[in-house]
Amino acid sequence: MSVGLLLISHEHVGSGLLSAARSICGNYQGDVSELAVAHTAMPEQLLQSIAKKLDDLNSGSGVLILSDLYGSTPSNIATLFYQPGKVAVVLGVNLPMLIRVFNYSGDDLDELSAKAAYGGRDGVFIYPPQIKEGGHAK
Repeated sequence: MSVGLLLISHEHVGSGLLSAARSICGNYQGDVSELAVAHTAMPEQLLQSIAKKLDDLNSGSGVLILSDLYGSTPSNIATLFYQPGKVAVVLGVNLPMLIRVFNYSGDDLDELSAKAAYGGRDGVFIYPPQIKEGGHAK
């Protein structure tokens, strides 16, 4: 059994990221779903949709929710579903994060959450690298 994956994002962000990740990595090892949140979305309907998706996605290993923008409606609603050991939530999804999740889709929920956050943070670089005194990159 694999961890289910749910992307909750603004409009087409999640579908675009999923398309790119599948193009690069192939299919995710578990079940995947995406919920695009329109600016006119009603929170009550979103809650019902997410609850159903979580039930559908959880094969016994839990579900990882990724959302796009901390503090926004999609992320605020995603956090309402956090349940230790059952539903993990990582906010600020980007393509490096999603690639990391696809590459480690066999990991358990806690490991996959940590790798998602790590991939998201460590997939961001300033180019060209800044050199500080002593010859090390800043």
